[in-house]
Amino acid sequence: MTKEDFQLWFKSRSRFPLAIKGHSFALSRDGMVKVDGGKFVYEEALQLVAMLNSRSPFTQMNATLVIWERNGALRFIVIALLVILAAAVFVISSAPTIVAYSADRIARCSSEVVSGVEVDNCVPDPNANITSDVPGVNVELEGGVGLGLGG
Repeated sequence: MTKEDFQLWFKSRSRFPLAIKGHSFALSRDGMVKVDGGKFVYEEALQLVAMLNSRSPFTQMNATLVIWERNGALRFIVIALLVILAAAVFVISSAPTIVAYSADRIARCSSEVVSGVEVDNCVPDPNANITSDVPGVNVELEGGVGLGLGG
């Protein structure tokens, strides 16, 4: 569909809608052109036809965004994306908190530096079931001998 074809369609005042690149153009009773439900004046609709028929995909996408903005679809898409983003941020930010509070602690530990040496202090949790909450601890000494050559 060329601009000239669109101009002929507009001048004929046809009540039949016109399909251009997946978008529906229809004349309204007040002389406006409705594109996918959004109202445009003749000059804007003519420019949309030129943009939709462009070889540039960026220009075609720009025309589609203008149509979406005018008929309200873009607002809906943006709000839906914001809700999805807010939900993702909430889930990601609360995940470590949920894990930290769900784990039973058998002791509360803190660290401090005394005379240049780090000292860990642990106090047993009085609410912990000591017989079943004690994890198995295996201490392994690792060591190795190496030879370094420098040049």
